[in-house]
Amino acid sequence: MCGVAGFYTQREIDSPEKILSGMLEMIAYRGKDHRGIFFDKDVNLDYTLGIGHNRLSVIDLSEKGNQPYLYKEYIIAYNGEIYNYQELRKDLMDKGYKFESKSDTEVIIKLFDIYGKDSFEKLNGMFAIVIFDKNKRKLYLSRDRMGVKPLLFYKNKDSFLFSSELKSFFAFPNFKNEIRINKNMIANYFKFGYVNSFKSIIDGVQKVENGTIVTFDLQSGKIESSNYWRLLKKQEKNQINDFEIAKEELYGLLKSSISMRLVSDIPVGLFLSSGIDSNLVLNFSLLTGLKKIDTYTLKSLDFEDNKLLYDNRVNRKFIDSDYDTIWKDYKFLCSKYDEPFSDPATIGLYELSKYASAHNKVIMVGDGGDELLGGYSSYKDIAKSAIDKRVLFIKKFYWIINPFIRVYIRSFVEKKSTKRLRHYHSILSSKTLGDIFKVSESFYDSFTYRIVGHIYSEPGIKYKNSDSLLTLLNYKTSTELIHQLNYKTDIAGMLNTVEIREPLLDYRLFEFQQKLSASFINEMVGKNDSKELFRKILSEKFEAGNVNKLQKKGFHVNLESAFRKNIEEIDSLVFNHVSDLIDMGYVQKIWLKWKKNKIDFIIVNRIITFLLWEKNFNAL
Repeated sequence: MCGVAGFYTQREIDSPEKILSGMLEMIAYRGKDHRGIFFDKDVNLDYTLGIGHNRLSVIDLSEKGNQPYLYKEYIIAYNGEIYNYQELRKDLMDKGYKFESKSDTEVIIKLFDIYGKDSFEKLNGMFAIVIFDKNKRKLYLSRDRMGVKPLLFYKNKDSFLFSSELKSFFAFPNFKNEIRINKNMIANYFKFGYVNSFKSIIDGVQKVENGTIVTFDLQSGKIESSNYWRLLKKQEKNQINDFEIAKEELYGLLKSSISMRLVSDIPVGLFLSSGIDSNLVLNFSLLTGLKKIDTYTLKSLDFEDNKLLYDNRVNRKFIDSDYDTIWKDYKFLCSKYDEPFSDPATIGLYELSKYASAHNKVIMVGDGGDELLGGYSSYKDIAKSAIDKRVLFIKKFYWIINPFIRVYIRSFVEKKSTKRLRHYHSILSSKTLGDIFKVSESFYDSFTYRIVGHIYSEPGIKYKNSDSLLTLLNYKTSTELIHQLNYKTDIAGMLNTVEIREPLLDYRLFEFQQKLSASFINEMVGKNDSKELFRKILSEKFEAGNVNKLQKKGFHVNLESAFRKNIEEIDSLVFNHVSDLIDMGYVQKIWLKWKKNKIDFIIVNRIITFLLWEKNFNAL
């Protein structure tokens, strides 16, 4: 795991090495084992190109694995891991290629030498890759299929910047003076609690989309974008309806995915919760013959120790958290976010990563299982609404009171009392399953307008077969998973120079998901248990005991209580902060009402997080 940053410019700039080093220093925590830079200058085209890399050594710890890596006319710098690199290396050797290192970096660039842009679809991993072709004078930026690793770019009339994190761009001359805040993305943030878009909080800065290649032509200045993978292609003709067939195929994919992610030249640990997903990863890891694995568990608000599997190969470590630490870490994270980001679970993940960094630089997590099989509790209500006759009957008559409920929620969306009402109203008022989240999210429009004076509204992602729960899973995967879950995991790990691997986000698992029939998913989630496939694999393949006792438990922290312990400090922020972006009068009213326990903490968290982010952004 690493960090990349660089620039192309036609400007006359002083000390390009100092500029590139400054860009890398902004993200130094992403890799402290080696820093490398490469420059290409062309007198005829009158440009300077710089590519830089901060390395966290995981595969091939020698200097031969350092980057940027040069081969023939190609230069590569990348962040991530290619899990099938050994198989690809063997194929390349069969074709006559020789290797000077054992790194996956050398495999990528020699694969590119044969297949060009088609090489990216051969990679199984998490990656953000930058490749420069000196002969063609083209720069290629590519991101993995599930969007695990971030990669951003920015172009103006004479420069092109790229980096693992937006903050690197501020080290480029005059960047801050030239840019402006994208107010549409401010509204986007207040609607979702994070920037749910491949656009950025800064106008003109874009995020490379998952499964995509962005090509920048240095000679013409043109940018082209092409997909090498999409989540939903054509619907399978022979869909899976049989539980046993689904279970066996899923078992094989999980075994392969988790085995791949244990490949490392340094020990791999695991963040272990009380839930089923991380326990599944643990059991498969032990299946490979591991003699010892360190696991890290946060004793969070809903912590319950899982005693189903105590194994002498598992070195279990528990981390306590307190309100002072939560508040301190929360403020620190707000200072490091590229964009305002209000997911409190980041704090717990950050604390685990901080503790684990002294022992393990590579950690696995169980992220992705809920998106894969519809594990969130709200999905069960949604799936049930498509098959439960009582719910279907109520929906026939709900249109009578629908307008009144909608007006009430819009007027009082900030209040705690509307939280469950929003959920059930979205289910009962939606014509199809595909509309439910869009209806639910729309209620925040009134809130965003009050605070920003602007409503975020852009065409949503459209999928066919909108009466299937798979429609909602695809929507959540294409938005929330990439922009919230993956960002949270990346920033929490990288701030502690820890590489976090997510075996349940192997793209093959999601291609398997697309083969499950609509009726199979609706029945499994609505009538039985969304994680039934996982539970059966655990109980039958690993004899893991009473797996029904395993309940979803995240790494939660009580941020609301930490807020109440630090009310005076927040008071000072709310009543002294000056903002050109939001209505501070409205903010102060909301804050005073929350102090009287009348406002949903989700709203307050979004507001205070934004204020802290804006304060740090202005200081850059």
